[in-house]
Amino acid sequence: MELFSFIRTGEFVKSKPKAQSLFLLLFTYLIFAIPITFPLILLNAFDLIPEHISQRSDVSLKYILSVIIFAPIIEELAFRLPLIPRYKYISFSLSIFIIAIGKSIWGTNYGYELYLLALPTFGLAHYIFKDKSFNTTKQLKLIVHISVILFAFMHIFNFIDVEFWMYFIFPILTAPQILMGYILSFTRLKYGFLYGVILHMLINFTLNLPLVIKYIFS
Repeated sequence: MELFSFIRTGEFVKSKPKAQSLFLLLFTYLIFAIPITFPLILLNAFDLIPEHISQRSDVSLKYILSVIIFAPIIEELAFRLPLIPRYKYISFSLSIFIIAIGKSIWGTNYGYELYLLALPTFGLAHYIFKDKSFNTTKQLKLIVHISVILFAFMHIFNFIDVEFWMYFIFPILTAPQILMGYILSFTRLKYGFLYGVILHMLINFTLNLPLVIKYIFS
């Protein structure tokens, strides 16, 4: 399968997307997510890790929309948009990180104003990347790996009261996100950014289907 070749080599053939292609990637994620989640289930069974934020979340329309619609859009903009490292993509992605960090430090009343802090980043990104071109080379492979690691590491904060030792086993705690990161990176590069967002929404919808059903019939 081209996906696994992409993970190993970073090589892919760009093509027009088809509905069955996206559903095949969705099915691939679900099939492989089951075995790689087993260590996490085991740790949770023995009460060795903190509670996950989803276990405390109310089944509300706001939560469902944030998980299925808004989170995929924001995460794809932050982690997958700059996989094709153009000046505007990198600048926009870094802006999102600056806003997210600012809002976590100063609270929910501030943060969007911090776009001003991204202006020097725009200039730096333009200076570094203006004369560079990237394609299916080791550079792209490295960029994908870094993006996947950052994407997965971010999800460790979905656990409530993260303990220091958890940082050392974050690949175990975030294995489903690592798998998702590679699949979404492949989708973004092969089919385009929009289809990466759509697949991300499909994955999140499938994983949260019990909550959706519970909300509808509550």
